[in-house]
Amino acid sequence: MHAKIRIIKKELAEDNLSVLFDIGIIEKTMPAEFSLEEPGLSIENYNALLQKGEETLEILYYKNEIERIKEEISIEITESAYEGDFRTEEYANLVKDLFVSGFHFFEEDIIIVFMAPEIFSNNTINVQLDYLLEIQDLSIEWWS
Repeated sequence: MHAKIRIIKKELAEDNLSVLFDIGIIEKTMPAEFSLEEPGLSIENYNALLQKGEETLEILYYKNEIERIKEEISIEITESAYEGDFRTEEYANLVKDLFVSGFHFFEEDIIIVFMAPEIFSNNTINVQLDYLLEIQDLSIEWWS
């Protein structure tokens, strides 16, 4: 089974890069009927959603999927920053710097927010915003 990771928003600030990755729902851990768009959604429903989201993230960490996602993101950003030229040192630093800063829900997807403050504050990877916007879909294979 393959899940698509799609970059849906990018913000390149003076000292930080924040990227939201839209990860298709993982059926086994978060049923598709959980949605913030449901009519009559209350704060209790939202709290249940957050709990499900936290459980999903725990499972992703447990299966080491977050690390694999970070590696894929780092490859994509590094190659994009250097116009297809993969640079091992910059890649390794980005993998180390990337972390999950939070998550939220959009329709039937969980959005995981990755940040990489150190790399972009010291310009180790010099990414132009307009070039960064060209980053396309990543494909991740989920192991069951």
